[in-house]
Amino acid sequence: MRLSDWFNRKRVIFLGALLVVILVVLVFVKGQSNEIVLQAERGSIIEAVYSLGTVKSENTYTLKLAVASTVRQLYIKEGDIVRKDQALITTDSNITFRAPFSGTVSRLYYQPGEIVMPGNPVLVLLDEKNLYLQLALDQQSAIRVRPGMKAELSFENIRNTKLEGKVERIYPADNQFLVKVKVNDLPDGILPEMTADVAIEVARIENALLVPLRAIQRGKVLRRRNGRKELVAVKIGAVNSERAELLEGDLTTEDELIIRN
Repeated sequence: MRLSDWFNRKRVIFLGALLVVILVVLVFVKGQSNEIVLQAERGSIIEAVYSLGTVKSENTYTLKLAVASTVRQLYIKEGDIVRKDQALITTDSNITFRAPFSGTVSRLYYQPGEIVMPGNPVLVLLDEKNLYLQLALDQQSAIRVRPGMKAELSFENIRNTKLEGKVERIYPADNQFLVKVKVNDLPDGILPEMTADVAIEVARIENALLVPLRAIQRGKVLRRRNGRKELVAVKIGAVNSERAELLEGDLTTEDELIIRN
């Protein structure tokens, strides 16, 4: 073999080995860049039930007549604020109906001279001072809610203001599970039938080991400990929007939890 052929052969072998090393490094770097590393942490977790609540009035009065009558005189119109015992309407029977409490006339169905048939509503009066929120829950959520639980409210146009309330009672109605949440200090301008996002605190766990939800895939977490990767089965408890309470599973705050992109 000539010396030039020998050098060419060595060069080819060297370049081939170098190419293999470069490919291995690229694969390793790519594998590393496709990983997101997270960690568990110790802390408290609050688990909540979420629903859309509707503002309701504690006192609602719907005036209905027992016999057919003609409206002789109206003393109010829609939107009027009336005092308790203030005259509302007088019928052709010379009977004057008065407000049972102070409030706002939200609906007025008849005008003077019109005949009201028995059972038909004449007007609706709402007490806008004593308000609460009503929300409907599914069965799974309703089972976890109890009177006295804290609730946090957020109205769409005043997101920066978090309001606190308390569950007053939960009861079935029309194939639904309704929750009454009482709030002591609703902001000015809140009216019946307005809506708010409501979160009811159903569980609070202190000093729990919290695992990022993103790291849990099909009940397992890819753990890297001392440079070694291993899939670890986990069982979780309370859950919020980002983390879950770890009940079972060999994880610590020192472990790296790997997410592959």
